[in-house]
Amino acid sequence: MRTAFIHWLCQKAQHDPSIVLITADLGFSVVEPFVELFPERFFNVGVAEQNMVGIASGLASEGFRPYTYSIGIFPTFRCAEQLRNDVDYHQLPVVTCSVGSGVTYGALGYTHHMIQDLSLMRSLPSTLIGSPADPCEVEAILDWHSQNPCPLYLRLHKAGDPLLHDQPITVRPGSWLPIYQPPSSQSEDQDCCVLVIGALSAKIVSILKDCAASISAFSIPLWGQPVSEEFAIHLRKFRRIISVEDHLLPGGFGSWLLELTASSKCETRIDPVTLPANSVGAVASEATLLAPVLKEFKEKIMPYAKTC
Repeated sequence: MRTAFIHWLCQKAQHDPSIVLITADLGFSVVEPFVELFPERFFNVGVAEQNMVGIASGLASEGFRPYTYSIGIFPTFRCAEQLRNDVDYHQLPVVTCSVGSGVTYGALGYTHHMIQDLSLMRSLPSTLIGSPADPCEVEAILDWHSQNPCPLYLRLHKAGDPLLHDQPITVRPGSWLPIYQPPSSQSEDQDCCVLVIGALSAKIVSILKDCAASISAFSIPLWGQPVSEEFAIHLRKFRRIISVEDHLLPGGFGSWLLELTASSKCETRIDPVTLPANSVGAVASEATLLAPVLKEFKEKIMPYAKTC
């Protein structure tokens, strides 16, 4: 995903001189193509994330289109005040790109876990959350944002993410993108579906295929407070929705859905699958830390499985 981000940035910057990339001394071995093409539009501010966001806000207020880039929770929690007061409050078109969603950097421990970042970023009323499922969705989110400037948090995995879409796609806030459809022989009258965010989507699709599950799955690449009312309308189409994410339950995608159903008096049952609370103190590989999530998801879809 990070490669798709830099590739898109390089292509777009050739025609848009307002694009600027700012990093806080991270991202090397990834950002070099942009640095080589546009050295005058690349700034490494050092280990100073708060300053990075301040600079990005100032540039945005002068008509530039800044993209900040770092890993883990460094570009979010470390500079929460600047994101709240400088970017979101003034509705500036700053893209905050963070690489290493969920427990991607699991072996580095809690300091690098991105398992509470959504709770912070989705509390900002003008900020959209970009949670792409594959590299195609990364580019689609950035394409939409280039035409619709606003504060955006782009939450990326790392690298090696499989493609879930076999052709270019378009997205808009609140889009439901199909990533798994039941075999054609199964009934289309479904009362349950799966909503998943981020790179975890590929693993969820694999489980659904292995189980020949009779429920559809959708990726939600763009969401957040600005689309809450519209999104609640879609939820009413199903009696039960299983949500899946690489984040803790409090403040995450599943809790956002629960809030929407409660505030809109929607009777859809939301069944969240999230990282367990003990992920906070865990140090292990991403595969090990995600295992409980995948196990719980498989158990929840058993009533819809044909071959598991």
